[in-house]
Amino acid sequence: MLHLIPCSVEGDAEFGTKLPYTIAVSAPGHESATSVVDVKWGEKNEATFRLHQARFVSVVGVVKDTRGNIVPGAFVQLVLVERDADSEVKTLVPGVLTDSKGGFTITFPLSRHWNEFRGQSFLETRRDGFAPSRLDVGSDPRRLTRPIAVVLEDGQFISGRIVDEQGSPIKDATVVFAPSGETVVNPVSVKTAADGTYRYAGLAPTQYDVLAELTSADMARWETTSLIRKEVTPPQSGVDFTFKRRK
Repeated sequence: MLHLIPCSVEGDAEFGTKLPYTIAVSAPGHESATSVVDVKWGEKNEATFRLHQARFVSVVGVVKDTRGNIVPGAFVQLVLVERDADSEVKTLVPGVLTDSKGGFTITFPLSRHWNEFRGQSFLETRRDGFAPSRLDVGSDPRRLTRPIAVVLEDGQFISGRIVDEQGSPIKDATVVFAPSGETVVNPVSVKTAADGTYRYAGLAPTQYDVLAELTSADMARWETTSLIRKEVTPPQSGVDFTFKRRK
């Protein structure tokens, strides 16, 4: 259960509970702080938090295409990746859109524990019609002293059609594009049109698992599985799928 309690102008706050609590304190322009308080019923406990003023760093740059044209409206995000033998932890700094001149500025606070960071930093950039970009910017974004130039390549496409065994189009089927051999939390997907066709441009030139899915409500109507997978390398048209209806 989460309780939000505002502080007074003097910085004080009071609340009652009979359970151990983890108290988190935050304020604009400051680093947050937490403390676990083991509260016993009938007793009054006091905890003092000292918030350190946050320091900020900015990563700036410009996004262009391969012809040197600026790309406004591209989404740019800084991703911090820490790895050990068993896991990978990603920290996503809130992203921004490039302005009318293709420029961007990502500003984020520096934690007091920043010096413990052991990993790599990447700038991930996306824009419809372009292949997604992932640029390695080193292990410490604080040392970036020059604007970063991001170049987006024209996106590759995959297109096709989804029909039943009679050749009739299947509308609103979902087609998912996931890079082969990679774990993607939110892969790109599109819906088929009324004529059963689909097309997506904006893929990197690598191999994809293309999955055609029918909605769960339609599963009982089909003889085959509600999901069909194909391995495809863009650009590629005619990536078609056929589902068989139950008799």
